[in-house]
Amino acid sequence: MLKHRQVNVLTIPALLLALFVGASHADEEAADEEVVKAKAEPFRVEVELKGTLQPDRVATIRVEPEEWTTLKVAEIADQGAAVEKGDLLLRFETDGIDKQIQSLEFSVRLAELAFEQTRRELALLEKTAPLDLELAKRTKAEADDAREYFQEVDKALQIESANRSVDSSKFQLEYASEELDQLKKMYLADDLTEETEEIILKRTERQVESAEYFLKLAKIRNKRLLEVELPRREVTIDDTAVRADLALRRAEVTLPLAVDRKQIELAKQEFDLEQSRSKLEKLKADRDLLDVRSPVSGVVYHGIWDDGTWSLPATIKAQLKVGGTLPAAKPVMCVVRPQPLSLRTTVAEKDVAKMQVGIEGEVVPTAFPDTTLPCTVSSVAPYPVEPGKFAVEIDVETGDVERLVPGMTCTAKLVAYANDEAVVVPSKVVFEEDGRKVVYVVDGDEVESRVVRVGRTHGDKTEILAGLEADETVRTKKP
Repeated sequence: MLKHRQVNVLTIPALLLALFVGASHADEEAADEEVVKAKAEPFRVEVELKGTLQPDRVATIRVEPEEWTTLKVAEIADQGAAVEKGDLLLRFETDGIDKQIQSLEFSVRLAELAFEQTRRELALLEKTAPLDLELAKRTKAEADDAREYFQEVDKALQIESANRSVDSSKFQLEYASEELDQLKKMYLADDLTEETEEIILKRTERQVESAEYFLKLAKIRNKRLLEVELPRREVTIDDTAVRADLALRRAEVTLPLAVDRKQIELAKQEFDLEQSRSKLEKLKADRDLLDVRSPVSGVVYHGIWDDGTWSLPATIKAQLKVGGTLPAAKPVMCVVRPQPLSLRTTVAEKDVAKMQVGIEGEVVPTAFPDTTLPCTVSSVAPYPVEPGKFAVEIDVETGDVERLVPGMTCTAKLVAYANDEAVVVPSKVVFEEDGRKVVYVVDGDEVESRVVRVGRTHGDKTEILAGLEADETVRTKKP
C-alpha cells in the first residue's frame, strides 16, 4: 500500500509539469502564427495561357458563284498537301452548268430575234395606226352618207321605179290587148286570106300573153322589193353605219393602246433579254470558278481559320471528298504559310492588366512537352473578344523545330513582372486604413502601424516598394 501511494505522489507533479510545458509550446506556436518576417527574394508575376499556333498568312478558299449553286466535287487536294501558287485545289463537275449555258445561249438568241421582230412590228404599227384611224373615220363617214342617201333619196326612187315598172307592164298589156281587139275587128271586114290573119292574130295574142306575164312578174318583183329587199337593204345600210361608228370608236381606243402595248412589250423583251444575257455572263463566269487554284504557296488545310483558331466542322468534313457537294460562298479550306508562327490565345479579364506588349516567356507545345520556345507578346486587344476575355497575340521563335505546324495547341508561360530584389510579405499582413495601405511592425514589445507602398500582388504574396525593410517582423492580424 505504501509503495502505491509513492507512485501517486511522484506522478502528480510530473503530470502538472507536462501540462505546463504543453501549454507553453501552444502559446509559442500561436505567437509564431501572429507574426511573420518580410523577406528579400525575387518576386515574379507569371501568367499561363493556352492557345493555338497560327500562321501569319491564311488564304481562305471559298467558291462564290452568282448563279450556279451545285458544287459537286470532282477533285480535291489532300489535307496537309504542300501546294504552289496556281496549283489545283478543287475541281467541280461541269456537265450541268455546261448544258445550262448552252440552253441559255439558245434562249438568248431566240429572245434577240423576238425583240427584233417586235421592234419592227412597233415601227410599222406606229405608221399604220394613224392610217387605220383615218380609214375608220372615212368608212364611218361613207356609211353615214349611204344611210342618209338611202333614206332621203334612193329608197323613194326604188319604190317609184318598182311602181312604174308595174304600171309600164300594165300599159304594155293594155296596148297589146287593144291591138288584138282591133285586129280581130279589122280582119272580119278585110279581104286578107285566112292564113295571113292567123299569123298576125297569133303573134298579137302572144304579145298579149307576154305582156300579162311581165305584168305579173312586175307585181311580184314590186311586192318583193317593197316587202323584203328594201327593208333588208335598209337594215344592212343602218347596220353598216352602226358598225362603222363602233369601228371608229374602237379604233380611237385600241390603236393608241396597241401602240402603247407594243412599246411595253418591246421594253419588257429588252429587259428580259438583258436579264438573260446577264445570267449567261454570270454562268460563264461561274464556270471559270469551278477549277479552284491556290492563290498562294503553302499547306492545304481542310476547314476554316476563324479568329486565329482552325476548325473543321462536321458538315464540311463530310462533303470534302470526291462526290461531295459543298456549300456556295462559305469557306471550305485554307492555304496557310507554315512559318512564321504565332500563338493566338485569350486572357481572362482579371489578368488583362498584367498583359503588356513586349512581355517575354516561353511556349511549350502540347505535342512536345520537353520543348520550350522563346516567345514575346506582340498585341493585346483593347476590347473583349467575348465576355470576360481579351485576345492576345504571342510571337513564337520556332527556330529549327519543323514539326510545329499551324493548328497545334501550346501553353505559354509569361513573366508579366519580375523584381529580383523585392521585399515580399504575405498578402494577409497588408491592411487598408483610411484609404492607405498599412502593416503592423513588431519591435520587441511594441507594435507600430506603418504606411507602406505596395507593388504587385500575385497569389498570396505582395510586393512592398517602400515603408518596410527585409527581415522586419509584422503582424498577420490587427492588434
